[in-house]
Amino acid sequence: MMRIATAQTEITKDIAANAAEIARHLKQAKSAGADMLHFPEGALTGYVKRQITDWADVDWTASERALTDLQSDCAELGIAAAIGTAHRPDPSERPYNSLVIIDAKGEIAGRYDKRYCSHSEITDWFRAGRNPLVIEIAGRKIGFVLCIEVQFPELFMAYAELGVDCICLSAYSDSPMFAVQAQGHG
Repeated sequence: MMRIATAQTEITKDIAANAAEIARHLKQAKSAGADMLHFPEGALTGYVKRQITDWADVDWTASERALTDLQSDCAELGIAAAIGTAHRPDPSERPYNSLVIIDAKGEIAGRYDKRYCSHSEITDWFRAGRNPLVIEIAGRKIGFVLCIEVQFPELFMAYAELGVDCICLSAYSDSPMFAVQAQGHG
């Protein structure tokens, strides 16, 4: 049996504070018997248009350092994590809206980059990812989607064809419709 915990953490523009909140929740989830802890989008770096108003305000070095520290936390606790973050592999391009998956050994098992972006996201904030991500954790296949991707049933159907046991939807939303849509696709 696999246990997935979900945390709705307070998200700020302070990466160190966000990382501390993530680490605190990792400890709680592990003590409750979780194999994996699932976080919302933007949990580490902050959420675009709310906490982040300009990419120049993001301390990318602090983000990388915090992610490395969280990898160590996952290894020490023996818990996997799906952490929402902006990911910028190339400083000359816009970042991805991503989920970084850390396994229970502290290794980065994969990164899911949001594939379906809103008009404002794709024109001003992010570039789109291209591929689904399936990670095996505790013997189960897990797929990942972000935010408005809940509105694209073809993503859920494609994951079903890939044989996933569970799909984690990470979102930063105050709309109850996200939960209704996610349950419907489930």
